[in-house]
Amino acid sequence: MSSTPAAVPPEGLALGAPLSEHRGKTVRLVVTTLLWIPFGLVGLGFAIAPLYLLIAQGSVPWPSVVLGLPVGLVVLAGTVGLVKENIENIGRRVLVLTGGLTDLRGGKVTTCHWEDIEEIRQEIVTRTGPLFSHTKHNYRVRVRGGTEHVFTHRLTGIEALRDALVERTYDRLLGKALEDIRQSGVAKFGALEVSQTGIIKRGEKLAWPEVKSIGVTALGQLAVRRQGSLINWHVEQASEVPNAHILIALVERIPRLGGLA
Repeated sequence: MSSTPAAVPPEGLALGAPLSEHRGKTVRLVVTTLLWIPFGLVGLGFAIAPLYLLIAQGSVPWPSVVLGLPVGLVVLAGTVGLVKENIENIGRRVLVLTGGLTDLRGGKVTTCHWEDIEEIRQEIVTRTGPLFSHTKHNYRVRVRGGTEHVFTHRLTGIEALRDALVERTYDRLLGKALEDIRQSGVAKFGALEVSQTGIIKRGEKLAWPEVKSIGVTALGQLAVRRQGSLINWHVEQASEVPNAHILIALVERIPRLGGLA
């Protein structure tokens, strides 16, 4: 859950009063970083073993190159990426204010006005094992000018932060999508488009009477189902769909109201 906001940095004072604060999960991030470092060292060992054998013996056994090198590089790259993300979020503070967000990370402060947000993308990662099932939510926010802010499960109260993002931008983003339909005939959401008469995918239209359902699955996929069909008419990762929540709102709104009103 989000914590009580602390002092607002000078850069965020123009954004109004603080509403909530979301901090990096420092203890967990430090622990997971320490646990992953040995895996990175193992990966490094596998990756440099062929070079060591070449210098020491003058030849390299083919299993070391075919198996050891790729496995080592994959493990090493994965560990470096995870450790980098953890370190970047240690000590991080994201403040939700009445006028926008302030993000304090690594000694750098960035601000974001609500009206500057153009896209919100959600990523749902579910990992299931014999004794556990764990779901993580990450969000990417693109603002005017192309700058992207990333908020992940490494922050406390990530769902509350997501709710704030949606609540503060929903009316404006929905209004823009409706205006796009009025002006140009369609509102675009990546590979999908929405018109007054249905959903369009690469020129193929699914008319409103044919749409059975649309939503984001537990696996983080945006799925559109056709009436009378057992398979999805369209499915892709929700993280690839900008403003998927606005797309879903349009699909539910336009047929119900019989238009854009």
